[in-house]
Amino acid sequence: MKDIEFDLMSNFEYKNTALTVNLLKFSSNYVNIQNLQNFSSNQGSFNSLNFEIKKIMGNILTLENPDFLLNSISFEGNLKNNDLDISSFSADYLNGKILGEFKTNLIKKNIKTNIKLKELNIRLLPSKLKEILIAESGKLNAEIKLKSNNLNINDILLDSEVDIYFTIENGELSQFAKLERFLQAGNILSQSILKLSLNSALSVINKQNSGDFKLIEGKAHIQHQNADIEYIKSQGSNMSLHLDGKFNMQNQYFKGKVLGRIPLTTVNVLGNFGEFSIDKKIKATNPTAIEKKFSVDIPNDEIEKIPELAYNASVSQTREFVVNIDGFIKNLNSIRDFKWGIKN
Repeated sequence: MKDIEFDLMSNFEYKNTALTVNLLKFSSNYVNIQNLQNFSSNQGSFNSLNFEIKKIMGNILTLENPDFLLNSISFEGNLKNNDLDISSFSADYLNGKILGEFKTNLIKKNIKTNIKLKELNIRLLPSKLKEILIAESGKLNAEIKLKSNNLNINDILLDSEVDIYFTIENGELSQFAKLERFLQAGNILSQSILKLSLNSALSVINKQNSGDFKLIEGKAHIQHQNADIEYIKSQGSNMSLHLDGKFNMQNQYFKGKVLGRIPLTTVNVLGNFGEFSIDKKIKATNPTAIEKKFSVDIPNDEIEKIPELAYNASVSQTREFVVNIDGFIKNLNSIRDFKWGIKN
């Protein structure tokens, strides 16, 4: 820390060995969180902090940690009965804003916070967060509620419970959630004739920009770095998705299901594999074994979970699909199977 100023305003009291301060103003050009935490740890533990601050007002020009850098931080709060209650704070981060409040007990070293993210640039986020949001770019807005028994900023997710609702506007899906990757599922690659025709189609699909989206909306509960994803919905002009499942943020293992919708124009470039999507064929009285391998009944309530295609009013025909994923998301063999949906 450097260039730090404290301003203890008048009218503070000292009674029965307890100090009460009416107003404390804090300002700094730069604070390093790691250094601050190291300093705090070296002071040992306290049974009680025998003072009260009725109002705290502060600003920090730059707050740095190895994983992030915040600018233009301002906050207000109070300290009473060992509880530091910051009723409001704001900071500039990734070309957007962080707003919120938090409360921590300085003796028990726990924390409870509500945070809002406004217009953050996804491209600048750490890769682990990009994966859970399945977006490589776009503008992120989120509401986050977090409880943790660990005040160390680097380890806070190891012992925390988090609820998050988020939206991302106008961006590109991460590699994990692109159609080109789904189509390299194990059940497709195991068929040599389909694999051959698919290889020639992947470059065409890539040019259709199926990874572009208008809106992503998601909701998840995270505990000890394990995310229970209630849903992530992505709406694009050439592909829409609904995803749910479980994701380990530490080792990036995902087990779940993706429901998708693409226009018939995209299906038509998939060669032999695309032909298995045609309703009249996969609904034949006696479908072949290979047709069964690439089709599955999808209940109507599941179909309804998939957002309609965006911006593409001219698309009158679409095809739905299901992808089952089980494994480390960076491994291609985690995409277990891709099947065309039969509406029932």
